[in-house]
Amino acid sequence: GQTVDDVKQWRGARPTTNAASWAPALRTLLPDLAADAVAEAHPSYDGLVAAFRTDGPDAVAPLAKRTAKGQLVGPQASRRLHAFLTREDPGFKAS
Repeated sequence: GQTVDDVKQWRGARPTTNAASWAPALRTLLPDLAADAVAEAHPSYDGLVAAFRTDGPDAVAPLAKRTAKGQLVGPQASRRLHAFLTREDPGFKAS
């Protein structure tokens, strides 16, 4: 995950959209292309959690990643993200 020192050392362009700000956090939990697809479809934490509460743990599974083959985020990644973001157990560790 990112630390305060990582943020201080950032040399890239500053994000200009919610999705651009949110995607790096999601990349700590998902592969880059999957994180980008989720951030584009749900550009805020609140929006993503609301989607999980409405549509269940497979809410982001059908999102298409930007690949030549049009791969999807998939149910395994969606469920892992759902478990991490909606768990209320402070001792929970995503696997």
